[in-house]
Amino acid sequence: MQYSDACDDCIVSYLVSHDQGSPVILNHDEKHAVDLLADAGLVPPSRFEFRPRLA
Repeated sequence: MQYSDACDDCIVSYLVSHDQGSPVILNHDEKHAVDLLADAGLVPPSRFEFRPRLA
């Protein structure tokens, strides 16, 4: 299935193909989807920790 249409919207394909050194930014819906996949045991849980901005 690699390089097929099935991979076009895969989170793993997205994460491994982004520019190295640049942050991966997920919106709320994307983060929720990754959390659901993790809860189902399909991907490792996110290690993201929210840190409020400093003024």
